[in-house]
Amino acid sequence: MMAVHVDDGPGVASSQRMVDFIVGGIQVQYECTCGRWKKVLGFRFVVNDNDGTVAMSCETVIEEMAEKFLPGQLRYDAKLPLRDVVLESGEVPPVGHPEREAYLQMQTETRSILGLLLWVAIAYPQIMFAVNKGCGHMANPSYGVNAFAKHTILNLSQNPTPVTWGRNKKIKNLVLSSPTIPPFTNGAKEYGLHYAADASPSDTAKGITGGVGMLAGGTIDTVSQRQHLASPDTHAAELAAAGTVMHRIIPMRGVLQEARIPQVAPTPCWMDSASTIFVAENRAAPKKSAWTRRKAEVLTEAYEHGEVSPEKLEDPENFADPQTKYLTHKVWRRHLHYTHNLEGDAPERDEPNKKNKGKIAATTWTTNEPWGAQLD
Repeated sequence: MMAVHVDDGPGVASSQRMVDFIVGGIQVQYECTCGRWKKVLGFRFVVNDNDGTVAMSCETVIEEMAEKFLPGQLRYDAKLPLRDVVLESGEVPPVGHPEREAYLQMQTETRSILGLLLWVAIAYPQIMFAVNKGCGHMANPSYGVNAFAKHTILNLSQNPTPVTWGRNKKIKNLVLSSPTIPPFTNGAKEYGLHYAADASPSDTAKGITGGVGMLAGGTIDTVSQRQHLASPDTHAAELAAAGTVMHRIIPMRGVLQEARIPQVAPTPCWMDSASTIFVAENRAAPKKSAWTRRKAEVLTEAYEHGEVSPEKLEDPENFADPQTKYLTHKVWRRHLHYTHNLEGDAPERDEPNKKNKGKIAATTWTTNEPWGAQLD
């Protein structure tokens, strides 16, 4: 596992032989030195020789955040995800109002929390969707956004579940299986590079793009963001999401090849949109707008050049879903099990209940009361 910060690249492997192999490949083209490290920018890796796993964590930063931003007496079972939480921007009291100073201090605190959570989400991608939802109100956060951010800190402090790579020394190499193993296959897992892409509507005309990249059993790349342009329909939003993920797959393949991990076969990109796969494989570009056609061209070229292979899976099995929408806690835990490479088989999925389909109650965090007052 490797990362890059300016001209430093912390990395970790399950053996010295693997370190020598990767570094040797890099040194063919670049001058670099390699030495031991314990912690970089708050992150640390834990190598477990017994089961052949490598885990990335940031627990020290989480503990410091909890001590700084959460009053010691406030503790409850803080679960994620919260069901369809609706956050609203704040309204700063006018000049001269007795609560203006406290409100401005709350907004400064909220921005600090969200910024730290964005950083911590590198190690804990399960909070990415929640954090980005809060960051949508960064310019003018309310007490509700503040409470939502603190709830996320509390969840992490109670459940610091890191991403783990490797498992039971099963990985012989990082080459894709042939045929590739679909997600959530009991008793087997794909350890080669593969992605999932998804899109969901939001409270505006701009959809939400979600994408997850996997290697060695765990997540190595996550995207959860509001799309830049409004989508006229669901298909256009799915096209935009798939195009965004394609732009992440191609450079990732290049990085792995530089590290002497060959990418001979196309990278599978799992999605639940049959129409998007049809566009990618058949050059069936929609005629609605030039913007949609350009997005379709991205998919088609990636497919024709052998970089990406669009693959269909059922909606409940799309492991990018947690980055685009609220899920029940049970479904969310099932996806977490796959993306974080937890031990054992993933929990059984819930069968869809047609009577309750689409009926998810929304919770609006709009209170103007501070964090402590909301929990009394």
